[in-house]
Parts: sequence; structure tokens; C-alpha cells
Amino acid sequence: MTSESLTFSIEDEGNGPPHTIPTQCPPLSNARGRGLWLIVETGFTLFFNERGNKVIMVVKTKGANHINSDVSDKKENLNFCGNN
Repeated sequence: MTSESLTFSIEDEGNGPPHTIPTQCPPLSNARGRGLWLIVETGFTLFFNERGNKVIMVVKTKGANHINSDVSDKKENLNFCGNN
């Protein structure tokens, strides 16, 4: 934690998820795929390690309206995850 951001890190022993994140909410009929989308939608920037089993989530806490960020900010966040 800094005066301007919060950082969370989650790691497990698996191979990790694909390095793409949906740009819109997956259908509710899908059993998976909404978690990473929701994290990005709420303002977090995501970084994955090479193996994909560790994700670092960063959210600005100072001078940012991260809940209502515009579409271009969200697309920029997705680019960190390998999604073009």
C-alpha cells in the first residue's frame, strides 16, 4: 500500500488462467470467466507472471475515480494482460 495505490498479489501452484480478459461480461450461462472481467471493471490494473499462476492487482486510491473510469482507461488496463 502506498499513499496513491493498493496492491494485492495472489499466487497458487497451478498453470494459471489464459492471459486474456473479456471486454464485456460473459453470459451468465458460462460457468466461468466473470471474475477477472469484474476486477478490471472495478478499476484494477492486472499484471500476470510468465507462468500465469500469479496475478498482481493494483488500484489507485488518490486522485482517481476508479469506479466510473471511462472506456479508454479500461482498454488500457486490459492491454497489461495481453489483450489487444
